[in-house]
Amino acid sequence: MKSLVLFLITLTFAYRASGAVVDFQPLPGGDRMAAPGSTAGWGYTLTNNSPDEWLVPMSLSADSFLNGHPTTLFDFPILSPGASVSVEFDPALLVGLYMVTVAPDAPVGFVEQGLFTLGAEWWSDDPAGVGAPLGETIEITAPWSIEIAGVPEPAYTAPLCIVVSGLFWIRRKRLLSIGRNSNDRN
Repeated sequence: MKSLVLFLITLTFAYRASGAVVDFQPLPGGDRMAAPGSTAGWGYTLTNNSPDEWLVPMSLSADSFLNGHPTTLFDFPILSPGASVSVEFDPALLVGLYMVTVAPDAPVGFVEQGLFTLGAEWWSDDPAGVGAPLGETIEITAPWSIEIAGVPEPAYTAPLCIVVSGLFWIRRKRLLSIGRNSNDRN
């Protein structure tokens, strides 16, 4: 009986440590494209699927960005059992999970990738009330990537070609009409 209890405790810990009780995802997914000098970012969804324990985020990190300057925006929400929170990235309000300003000299086509790592603790009840840490910490990871995209050229080439062609057509028509008028006089 004692070995069965130990087995169940080990199984429960492994289940929690694998991140199955917590869902953590960047919004609207981990992949981004950004031009050199621009800012890109991620929102997040965090769900506590535990039926009886509170989730208290303690840390957030990301693998290093070689061609950008990252900023953490995460607000470390405390989630009651069964609770979920979603926060969209908004660069104007500085809310979301993370944002990165791509270096102006970043090589076009380069893809950076890594993991966001969220560290959290389980609590018996509301940490602001009578809750106490249960001594169990977890790390949940979510992948991210950012592709350095080229700066699009302004779309003025086609209209410029049309205008120049039109001017040549008008000039040609005038020259032809001047030539006809001079032939009619002779």
